[in-house]
Amino acid sequence: MPSNFLFRLMLSWFALTSSIPVIAEECGNIAYIPFDAELYAPESESSILERAFYKKQINKKLLESALTKIWTTDSNLGYDKKNTRALIQFSDETYYIDRYGVIRNGEKYSTIDILKIEENPTSTNNGTDLFPCGRSN
Repeated sequence: MPSNFLFRLMLSWFALTSSIPVIAEECGNIAYIPFDAELYAPESESSILERAFYKKQINKKLLESALTKIWTTDSNLGYDKKNTRALIQFSDETYYIDRYGVIRNGEKYSTIDILKIEENPTSTNNGTDLFPCGRSN
């Protein structure tokens, strides 16, 4: 009798948990050159993808948590498109980050904690992500 109850309990738990939808974190790709690297010539927005030292994955929550200012349309933050260090692409948005941590998304600008960006994207091993979407463990 107890084993029958345990079986029914486990079956009920499985049915309940398998019917709960799982919301996946949005993953994007990041291509970047370390922000403190000295380059002979700075990279532009058009060349960063092919010249990036690292190409990894990042999740959108990490990107949003690394912002240090709210988005603005004021270009006075000093974004330098001729000194681009990172390109981040999600399915619906593209971001560029310059050497000093000013980030551009279309006509919006903000600043970002570049240490969070460099430390958290996933490592890759022969093209296979060790931790999907920038999560470790």
